[in-house]
Amino acid sequence: MFGHMIRAIEDTPATLPGAELLTTRLHRALDAEIGALSACMGPVVEQVSRALPLESARLLEQEHRRWADTTGWRLINAADPCGT
Repeated sequence: MFGHMIRAIEDTPATLPGAELLTTRLHRALDAEIGALSACMGPVVEQVSRALPLESARLLEQEHRRWADTTGWRLINAADPCGT
């Protein structure tokens, strides 16, 4: 993803319309990456869940569903890089 970000920044003019274009390009790259990751994670979670104790498997499956059901993108730690 970092490589996508660098290429998008290099290829995008530093103007307000350029910033909007950059946002669109990055969201498309993020969507593609998360789609590929989601396709891989489902089968892995199923396989790992079978090897875990019941409560651990339930927690893993619950967290995977929460992660997989998330839509949209938001910055984390953008305004507070130190977590204070």
